[in-house]
Amino acid sequence: MNPTEIDLSGWILLAVRGEQYLIGHSEQTGRLLLSSALVELDPAVTPEWAVADGGVRYRLLPPGGLRETQDYRDAAALLSGSLQSWGIADEERERIMRQIFDTPQS
Repeated sequence: MNPTEIDLSGWILLAVRGEQYLIGHSEQTGRLLLSSALVELDPAVTPEWAVADGGVRYRLLPPGGLRETQDYRDAAALLSGSLQSWGIADEERERIMRQIFDTPQS
């Protein structure tokens, strides 16, 4: 069985407690998603593929970054809820959330 492949057309690479995650727009569903921790990503080259824990493959379509103001709001809500459920302290959550809002908006 082939691992799941998801195309992300708008995405941000996040660092959370030493692990990397993707938050972005799935071309298949048209919705934002937050990946599992990434296990394979080559930052030396504009990444084309990333692989998450569990084998899900993400094809990263250019350009990176979320598309619209609503995407940023949705990403903030999704990430905030996830970080809180992971038990990450408020101070660290704020630092992680800035990764979204410090990314240039298109």
